[in-house]
Parts: sequence; C-alpha cells; structure tokens
Amino acid sequence: MKNTSFQNPMTSDGLSEYKVMVFLVDDQAMIGEAVRRQLSSEPSIDFHYCANGSEAIALASSIKPTVILQDLIMPGIDGLALVRQYRENPETRNIPIIVLSTKEDPLTKSEAFSAGANDYLVKLPDKVELIARVCYHSRAYLNLIQRDDAYRALRESQLQLVDNNTALISLNQKLEEATLAKSEFLATISHEIRTPMNGVIGMTTLLLDTELLDEQRDFVETIRSSGEALLAIINDVLDFSKIESGRMELENHPFELFTCIEEALDVLAAKASEKKLDLGYIVEDSIPATVSGDITRLRQVLLNLIGNSIKFTTLGEVVLHVTRDTSTPPGPSGAIILHFAVRDTGIGIPETKLDCLFKSFSQVDSSTTRQYGGTGLGLAICKRLVELMGGRIWVESDEGNGSTFHFTIRLTPVDANVVEAQPAAAIVSAKNILIVEDNATNSHILAHFAKSHGIIPRVVTNSHDALAHLQSGEACDLIISQRSLKGWPESRLYLRADIQTATG
Repeated sequence: MKNTSFQNPMTSDGLSEYKVMVFLVDDQAMIGEAVRRQLSSEPSIDFHYCANGSEAIALASSIKPTVILQDLIMPGIDGLALVRQYRENPETRNIPIIVLSTKEDPLTKSEAFSAGANDYLVKLPDKVELIARVCYHSRAYLNLIQRDDAYRALRESQLQLVDNNTALISLNQKLEEATLAKSEFLATISHEIRTPMNGVIGMTTLLLDTELLDEQRDFVETIRSSGEALLAIINDVLDFSKIESGRMELENHPFELFTCIEEALDVLAAKASEKKLDLGYIVEDSIPATVSGDITRLRQVLLNLIGNSIKFTTLGEVVLHVTRDTSTPPGPSGAIILHFAVRDTGIGIPETKLDCLFKSFSQVDSSTTRQYGGTGLGLAICKRLVELMGGRIWVESDEGNGSTFHFTIRLTPVDANVVEAQPAAAIVSAKNILIVEDNATNSHILAHFAKSHGIIPRVVTNSHDALAHLQSGEACDLIISQRSLKGWPESRLYLRADIQTATG
C-alpha cells in the first residue's frame, strides 16, 4: 500500500529537499490499511508498508523513511529485536521509531525505550495524534539531517580553507623571497650604476674647470645635468630597494636642527628663485636646537617634500613649519615628537587621488609625469623613512589652492656641547688627507679636487692600507672614506684625532 502523492510541508524550515516518509512494519494488513487511510488525508506524507519483519531492515535502508512505525508482536521476529537491529544498522541508526503495541503497559514501554524507540503508541491511535507524532518526529529527523549536512559542509569548507591557507602561506613565502631577491638585486645593480655615474658627473665637473669653447661648455653642462637627473633616479631606486630588503639602517648622532633645515633650503633656494617663489621656515621656540637622530635621512625627507612643493608651485610661497607634538609624552631617553609641515600655494591634489600619493611608482595622473617628471618613488621613500624614524606622514590639499604635507619623527634633545665637530669645515685647514676608495675614477676625482685646493692627497684602496698609513706616522689631517672603514659609516669625513681615538 503506497500513497505516491507528495508535497513537503516543511519548506518554511528550509527542508524542501527531503521527503516526509512513513514506514509501517506490521504483519496485519488491516492495520496497514487503517494507517494508510489516516495518513491519506495528508498529501504531503508518503507512506510505505511492510508486512514481513525479515525484510524491514533492507526496505528501510532503501527508502530512507523519516519515521518508522514498528509493531512489537510479529511472527518470526520480535519487534524489540527489530528495533535494536534498526539502531545497529548505519543506514537506519538515527531514524525515529514509534513502537505500536496492543496495550498500555509500563514495563513494555520501558523495554521499548531501552531498545532504542523514540515514542510509544497503542494501536490503533487517533488520527490527529498519529499525524501529530509523525510530523513531530519527521521534523526532528529532517532537522538532524540538515544540521549534519551543514556540519559536513562546514568541515569540508574548513578543510578546504586550511588547504587554501597552506597554499597561500607557501605562495606568500615565495613572493617574499622573490621580493627580497628583487630588492637585493636592485640595491646591488643601483649601487654599481651609481658609482660610474658619480664618475661621469665628477669628470664633467673637472672638465668645466678647464678652458672650453662656449659650445663645448654647453655640451658638458648638458651632460652633467643629465647625469645628475639620472643619478637622482638611481638614488631613489637604491633607497627604495634598501628599505624593501630591510637593509636600510638609520644613524643616530647629535646634530643642529636649524643647520639641517637651512642646508635643505639652501639646496633648493636656486629653484625657488628661478620661479620667483618665497621660500622660508618657521620653527617653534620650544624646539631644542640640538637633537640626536639621522640628519641625512631627515634632510632627504625635507628635500623631497620641499622640492615637490617648489616643483608644483608657480606663484606664491613654500614654507616649512616645525612644531613640537605636546600631545605625546616624552619617550625613552627623553625622546620627543617633532611635527614638520611643508605648505605651498601650488596646484593642489584632487581628493580622490590622495590615497595613491604614498604608494610606490604612483603619480596623481600620467600628465604629472610628462609635465613634471619623477619616478613616483619619492613620497613612498619618505613614508618608509618617516616610519623608520618613529613617525607618520600625511597630506592635506585643496585642489587649485595648494597642499600641506605633514610628517612627524621622534628625536632626542641633547646638550649642544656634544655635537660632533663638522669635518667639512675642517677641510679648509687640512694639508694632508687620506683618501680610502677602491674605485679608480672616484679616487682620481677626489685627489684632483684636493690638489686644486692646495691639499696633498694620499690614496689607498682598502681599510687595511688606511690603518697601516695611520700607524706609520705619516702626515694625515683628514680621511675621506667612501666605504665603511672598520665599522665607520659610509661617505663620511674623519679628522685624524677621531680615527686615533677609534683605533686606540
């Protein structure tokens, strides 16, 4: 007996993909027909009947009912034994079982529940009660299936996520290794390019000191200006690659803040003058005159930001403001936060383009590169340097009315008396210098400049020979080193007294 009409009554619970199916196991055909008639008024319920208990397990495994109605007394097999077999079979283990009995007996009920039944009815139950219990247990079972399916899908998703994460981590490691290799390559190749470029610029400078025809002088000046432009690009790439590869190390020496600012402005004063721009700076009275930090990198950031402001300003002024960030308490060793703001009256920047300013190799638009030049690395380098110096950088701009670039850095106030003697000033009184340089072109240029100022140069190519020269007692007032000399920083000038102290 089978009612084949079916509509799922549980679509509101998201269970429409499962059928509500009743499986009756009873040897009395009359009971089977009675139950079929009771359920026939519910078109959403599918009904299956089995009169032979020995076939019940196989049929239940095949049709997968949502509830089993199991008679307790059947010929050839005990109903409770059949309940236990349902529970032992993986295909029917979780299907709800309603035991049908001819009498209301507590002991029989207890045995039925112990065997694994979910409910107990005295047959033939009332139609309303039967339908209610069938729907209740079916709903519970279908919810269990849905939960298990969802859990299984979640587990599969989690396993897939783990696999994807593992692959992503592996890919990221490869990308990091590739980025590091790229940065190291760029740092190496940029350095190797910069050395001969310095030679080109140095030699053109020497050539300009000779007797030249006007046309020849114009050619040489063009070579030098082109070389300086190329060198600026190489320096940007070198700095960026050093930062990316983690090879950028900051120095920490006392220096005069006003001197650093004025040196940066002096470099850019000619460009500002050409465009008839006012160029100046304002420093808050509370700012210490002498601080400890990396003067070279601070000057680099100032040159870049102020240089950009001059480049993009055709009328008006470029002004640097320096204030102390009093909202941040002093850090270790009394370190303070200084706030630098470079304000201009230039073309400004569209608000929609502000986010891309500090990204590598980015420009506000392609016309910027064509009109003003640049690699798009300057601001990215400034951002990295400022962050290395314990600060941050940001911009405020009004398109057509100028921009203000802000940055903060952490510096430590120091006693002005501990500032190192400026070796560049001491070169005037130096009579004998030692040049430590392994590049023949560079050493030739440096030696020529020294001779042109009446200074006697001595050239060595490595630190071992430099130390041997110092220990020999030969005259030496100053050392010019383009390479690190026994751990001393690169591109520095050293007084003989400094080296004697360092070498003991």
